[in-house]
Amino acid sequence: MGEERAKKDDFIYTVTGELGWFTTKEVRKLLEISQKKGFVSVKDEVVEPLLDYKKEDIPLGFKPSKRILEIKAKEDTFQKLLKSIVGSTDIDRKEIIAEVNKVQSEMNVDIKTALFLAADRKGIDVPDKRDMVEKVRAEILGENSG
Repeated sequence: MGEERAKKDDFIYTVTGELGWFTTKEVRKLLEISQKKGFVSVKDEVVEPLLDYKKEDIPLGFKPSKRILEIKAKEDTFQKLLKSIVGSTDIDRKEIIAEVNKVQSEMNVDIKTALFLAADRKGIDVPDKRDMVEKVRAEILGENSG
């Protein structure tokens, strides 16, 4: 939309009316999934990206698949780890996400790995680090982590 933030209603109108990508109900689900995955923040009816979208190269005429709506909105390992890190420090979530983006850009690593490295750079002790590292390792290697 060319803005850093958008009113939720304006966002929904743009995605449904101007772009014609999804129905209103689908956009609401997309926002819910995106919020739970840590891609956007929706506060006081304002949608704000939490990822550095300016670094993404989006092709002209791009249209997302409706399969994106099939993504489970449940909290994944990244979100659990992020929540744990944010809860154990006074560092703002956006600051941690910015560091994760920086690490990913510099090192080209999985987002969960980048989160561990970002926490380390900020001097944050990750709660349950051994268990979380093992879970992330299993997910990256595609092992069944139960």
